[in-house]
Amino acid sequence: MIRRPPAVVCYICGREYGTKSISIHEPQCLKKMYLKKPEVRTITGKFLEKRFEYRLIVHQRSCKPKAAK
Repeated sequence: MIRRPPAVVCYICGREYGTKSISIHEPQCLKKMYLKKPEVRTITGKFLEKRFEYRLIVHQRSCKPKAAK
């Protein structure tokens, strides 16, 4: 039976690497993570205004007056 060398799991990507290669992999994995990091945007007032206008139109289309008893 062939024994596998001990492996360590990368805390960034979750892949297994040998105990000697993990020290080489981690800095490269960190660089890749920062390159792929999505841009965080703030929501502007115009976006919110348009969204509330749209939601109002949708509401008005579906809103029916209550029937009198």
